[in-house]
Amino acid sequence: VGLAHEYARADHTHGTPPLPTLDGDVQSGAVGSPPDATTDPATITTTVTAIQGTPVDPVAPEEGQALVFTEGAWRPGVVSVDLQPAASVRAERAYGLPSGVGVAVEYARADHTHGTPPAPSLAGEVTATVALQNDTVYRLNTRVARIMDRAVADPAAIPPFEGAVLKLRRNERGELFWAPASDETGGGAPRSFVVAAGAFRPDGAPLLTSFGNLVARPLSASPLVYLLIFDHFDGKPYVVTGAPIASASAPDPHVFEYLGTTTEAAERLSRDDQSVLAEEIRALRNERAVLVRVQRIAFPLATADKIELLPTTVGFTVEISRYP
Repeated sequence: VGLAHEYARADHTHGTPPLPTLDGDVQSGAVGSPPDATTDPATITTTVTAIQGTPVDPVAPEEGQALVFTEGAWRPGVVSVDLQPAASVRAERAYGLPSGVGVAVEYARADHTHGTPPAPSLAGEVTATVALQNDTVYRLNTRVARIMDRAVADPAAIPPFEGAVLKLRRNERGELFWAPASDETGGGAPRSFVVAAGAFRPDGAPLLTSFGNLVARPLSASPLVYLLIFDHFDGKPYVVTGAPIASASAPDPHVFEYLGTTTEAAERLSRDDQSVLAEEIRALRNERAVLVRVQRIAFPLATADKIELLPTTVGFTVEISRYP
């Protein structure tokens, strides 16, 4: 506001500072010319004469040229670029490969490919078949073939039913496998004394579905002696009852005999018995099974003093109970 008692004339002026002069990378106006203060507002014409302290050649560039650093200055010139397409592609045929920027100076063609890993195969307890395959989708149809290294029954052969559970059973070769079964034993020891039962043909083939996964296997030394294998065998005493299945047309008597567990049957053999059957029974003494003999006794009319021991005409039934 001021405090002076003098007055200022109405047409007085205070003057203004001169326009700044630019130096460094940018010069004011044409090189060596002062700024133009006659315009309103004032204009400072600028010219780039250097880039970060490196001089720029004032020669006007032509179309397609670039500023090239040469002889200590940026000068208009042609950039020599000799790009070549790559002649090979790194194959990516494995899973889990890391990404990478790359260092090659060649360029990749727009339609190049790296390939993809081959379809995985499943090993172990699961099998797979191709369900769908195209340019964007590869889908496998998986199936559990084994559980804990035991085969799982084909549902086409043994279909599951309402309330069934998967249980370990034995096939005709005595091999354990998983198959649908009723939960008659609650997954543990049987509730009743009967632990196994079934009916079989003379060759050991089942006549009906057995209880306790009972399997009958004729011995190679004698087809009249059967190895009976079943679940929950614990080596304790068993009561084994059975009956031959005969034909009414066959008048010959049929006999069912229980020989004991494999261990018991081997111990009951005479030391002098070196027959092929005796040797096979001794070899089976550690099997978890019982032995029975089922036979038909034939009396040929022509040789009344001689009998023949033959397989039963139809088969036999058997029931195995644990002794209380």
